[in-house]
Amino acid sequence: MSGNVGSVSIWFDSDIEPLFSSIVVENSAGKRVDKGDSHVDPSNDSLLMVSVPPLPPGTYRVYWNVVARDTHRTEGDFTFTVK
Repeated sequence: MSGNVGSVSIWFDSDIEPLFSSIVVENSAGKRVDKGDSHVDPSNDSLLMVSVPPLPPGTYRVYWNVVARDTHRTEGDFTFTVK
């Protein structure tokens, strides 16, 4: 549906610190395509999410960086494809 905004969400196995956690989505050209509103879900402290507009077909890379409540820092990335 045109105009709908979706999200990319990542669940972690422990609560994360909102001020030190982020998620970014880029297209295959390396251009950031998310809405820049990365945040921890207010009702679930282990869910990190960011809004994305309707994405055209292609491959996207998600980069995430979090700090757990126990101060453990971790980061990673993964790809997904929109058909």
